[in-house]
Amino acid sequence: MQIIEKTEAIVLRAMKYLESSKIVTLYTEEHGKISVIAKGARRKNNKYGASLEPMTHVMAVVYRKEGRDLQILAECDIVRSYRRITESLQKMSVGLAMIELMNLVAHDEEKNSALFWLLAETLHHLDASHAQPSPLLYFFELHMSGLLGFHPAFDRCAACGRAFTDHPPRKMDIRVLMESGGFLSGACAKKSPGGYRLSVEAFELLLALAHASPAEVPEIVNRDKVVEDETGNFLWTYMQYHIPGIRALNSQKIFTTILQSA
Repeated sequence: MQIIEKTEAIVLRAMKYLESSKIVTLYTEEHGKISVIAKGARRKNNKYGASLEPMTHVMAVVYRKEGRDLQILAECDIVRSYRRITESLQKMSVGLAMIELMNLVAHDEEKNSALFWLLAETLHHLDASHAQPSPLLYFFELHMSGLLGFHPAFDRCAACGRAFTDHPPRKMDIRVLMESGGFLSGACAKKSPGGYRLSVEAFELLLALAHASPAEVPEIVNRDKVVEDETGNFLWTYMQYHIPGIRALNSQKIFTTILQSA
């Protein structure tokens, strides 16, 4: 039985299909990741307009049938288009990394409303921000990890239970137990040389991102690029440890080359 459903969605990917249509991957609030066919979407003056562009936040009407691989897109209207992201190569790099990552980690038709709104709101603040955009990607990766069930535990040392402060001593050793996401500090870190070593500055940035909303991220990041890169490398290593089959992002490879030559 085919039913008509209306749901908010973020466009993750769109590709040509036959002569006049597109296959579009959506991350929806109601059903998680789904693939739909947008018939006639490549025709001139089609009814979809710019609503099928990647990163667009839309309201989609879908003819849905259980067990069908490709659902049918009936209508698609723009809720937010994030136009300012497309005006900046750095913002484009971050925004496309977010949607490519979502496409990689999300399972088909597995509802996660919190994950949908994390993506939507992070894209919204990426669009509005005038600050360096990379920390919003780190914010997204960190909170996405939590919603998938493996958020790092920042509050206390995983070995002795001592509470961390917002500003640990600059020379303190900090290590991360990748399996549990627990942090070790001071003497406990020195006893576990096999953990992932992290600088205090990167730990402070992660701690700030863990307790921030996406609107607050531009205000808390007045950091050295070395610290930002260290934070990004840690998060990527952590996700690789916990998400089977995750691979390097094509969008990051492309934009790294473009930005280096710009």
